[in-house]
Amino acid sequence: MYKISFITSVLTYYLKGEVSIDDNFIKITNPNTILKCIPLGANDTSIPVNQLASVDSSFSLDLKSLVINFVIAFVGLGVKESNFLLGVVMVLLGIGGMINAFQTIMTFRTTSGEMVMMNVVVFEKEKVIECKEKVETLLVSHLDNTNIRKHAEQQTDRIIDAINK
Repeated sequence: MYKISFITSVLTYYLKGEVSIDDNFIKITNPNTILKCIPLGANDTSIPVNQLASVDSSFSLDLKSLVINFVIAFVGLGVKESNFLLGVVMVLLGIGGMINAFQTIMTFRTTSGEMVMMNVVVFEKEKVIECKEKVETLLVSHLDNTNIRKHAEQQTDRIIDAINK
């Protein structure tokens, strides 16, 4: 079994998402949060390998989140003069939110069309690529094992070789 864990948010660095890969299933655990900073359980999904169609990774920028968090950080700088603690908290939340606006998204697509998405902080892009390669290797192996034409040709060749001897 292969397991890899990801940080899904800078603000909740202690909450980690996880992808577990074995021969028959891919298990995805993605933490749930309220307002991207208060933990609230996890979303667990199991996908049988024979139902997995593809895995994709992409990089995106959430412009709305970037702008909102920029405003929060800027307001925090202004509030810092009158209420230092509130200003520092707002600046830190704004900066953390701006970093979270840059996301690496890993998408698992099933044969039924369902998409399971996992957001990962941009700093862990290498882990996403590694996980994607492991899943693709598993998919290729599974498709190779279920290729009836290939196995039928091999059996036919063996029968012909046995008859010719």
